[in-house]
Amino acid sequence: MLRPLRSKWFANGQPEEHRVDTQRTLPFGAPDEVRREVRKRIKIFGPGGEFVFAAVHNIQACTPVENILAMFETVRECGRYPLGA
Repeated sequence: MLRPLRSKWFANGQPEEHRVDTQRTLPFGAPDEVRREVRKRIKIFGPGGEFVFAAVHNIQACTPVENILAMFETVRECGRYPLGA
């Protein structure tokens, strides 16, 4: 049986993006912007479990290594269950 989508998956009636933006933020943002976006996704989708953080299906070739590291380090720091522990 499929569970209904939780309301946290929607913002203003529209689906909320649940991964880091690989078209703008990850390749062109500063590392602090990447960290901010990752924290936001974990805060919105993490409570209650079942959330697996991902950067869609690919990372653009032009993405700075610093931004990729910022993404993974932030997930490691903030994304372990129980959240906030």
